[in-house]
Amino acid sequence: MLAGSDERLHHENEDTGEGQNVDVPLHAEIRIGTLHSIADQCGAEDFHAWCKWIEEHR
Repeated sequence: MLAGSDERLHHENEDTGEGQNVDVPLHAEIRIGTLHSIADQCGAEDFHAWCKWIEEHR
């Protein structure tokens, strides 16, 4: 069960079609370790490129 301040998002890998849920906190600021964990769950190979992509698509 998710806390009221989290959102469960579904991520699908474009290469494999494999999907998984990723829990993301809905806070104005998110700790760097939490961001790394979310990026890992999404299969990001380059953390900084992933952050840039997130910034461009929000």
